[in-house]
Amino acid sequence: FCQFMLIWYANIPEETMYFRQRYDHFMWMFYGIFILNFVTPFLVFMSRDAKRRVQILVIGALIIIFGHFMDFYLMVMPGTLGTNARFGLVEIVTPMFFIGLFIYVVSVHLSKANLVPKHHPFLQESMHHTT
Repeated sequence: FCQFMLIWYANIPEETMYFRQRYDHFMWMFYGIFILNFVTPFLVFMSRDAKRRVQILVIGALIIIFGHFMDFYLMVMPGTLGTNARFGLVEIVTPMFFIGLFIYVVSVHLSKANLVPKHHPFLQESMHHTT
């Protein structure tokens, strides 16, 4: 969607064939990406309370991440597989693998370091948020 908006705004006719192929055969995905990447975050994060609650922020972030994944999927798969592009098991397992790998690497490296510094002169003051 972001690339489509840039090309539409710049009025570049050479690039319209790229989006015409994706729009004709994957119209439902095209509009779904627009809703996931623009409409939903706009409506969810409009209120002040939504930005202060961690649960709403996490749900909104997951929606945005999924929307970006679908955006990249729509950019790559119709060009490589044409109209035979389908959403299957590989598209689900691959992001899960890399998310798990990221969590593993971060957990291993966080377990090797102290998250709270030892013998820091201003540790108690910073724990109580005073200066």
